[in-house]
Amino acid sequence: MASCSTTTSDVRQLAVGKGLESAKGVLLAIEGDSIQTSSQGDSRILSLHSSGQEILDIARNVARLYGFNVVNIAQANYVIDISSAVPDGGACIQGAESAELGLSYSLSLITFGAFPATGVHCLVVEAGLYSYLAEEKTLMAEFVSDVGQVEVFAGSNEIDNYRRVVKPGDELRGIEASIGGLLSEIIREGAFE
Repeated sequence: MASCSTTTSDVRQLAVGKGLESAKGVLLAIEGDSIQTSSQGDSRILSLHSSGQEILDIARNVARLYGFNVVNIAQANYVIDISSAVPDGGACIQGAESAELGLSYSLSLITFGAFPATGVHCLVVEAGLYSYLAEEKTLMAEFVSDVGQVEVFAGSNEIDNYRRVVKPGDELRGIEASIGGLLSEIIREGAFE
């Protein structure tokens, strides 16, 4: 089996613009008691390498990059509760072309194997934004982001064992970008003004 992956997603390249100003001074907690990291598509389970705690760590780092004061929940004015961070199964919400399992491969007479198929995963992050006053969380809105795209090359000699492989580093950058997109969307909605 031959496999590798690349990603064009990088949260450091996202245009934050005026968002940095509205994020300054905001006391934000980022939580997620049980973050879903697997999804099902084409009768297969697609799961991230990253654990829920890793996803929270990434989200907190990205929020700091955007200028938020990341605090614990007792000090927070707002709480982002991440419910899921999952691969979309190759059907990017943004419409990028993707590999169809069992179809996107070509046979090689020389190697008697299958050339790697290519595809694009979007890493979809879902979260709720809550105001947090007097130890009570009140839901303000729910947000979804799929900005983190990861290009995948995968294939194997036996097409029944076909699977998509993503390197953990590429996956982490894809999750970073999706979380950055989530924060950008929340800022654009004027949630902190």
